[in-house]
Amino acid sequence: MSKSSPIHNLDQLEREIYRLKGEARKMEDQMDKNINHLQRNFGSMLRNSVFPRKEESGSGVMGTLLDHEGLKSALQRFFSKLADKAAEGVDGLVERVFKKD
Repeated sequence: MSKSSPIHNLDQLEREIYRLKGEARKMEDQMDKNINHLQRNFGSMLRNSVFPRKEESGSGVMGTLLDHEGLKSALQRFFSKLADKAAEGVDGLVERVFKKD
């Protein structure tokens, strides 16, 4: 029975219900396959979308973000300040560990 043919009796209705249940099973099976594929490959999919391979440089999320001049400047300032704070922390630690009594 095709999808568009009208149903005129109980027998046609039962056949259509049976056909639709079969379609639903096929869709469930395909969905299960897709979910399993996503679960098995999620890490690599995420990694490849954020950090594209070298031949794809400039693509992906990180490529797009790192090409933005404003973001580059902000990241440079951030990491510079972070390095300054880390150096101050190490200096303070050295002073406490090697202080003269």
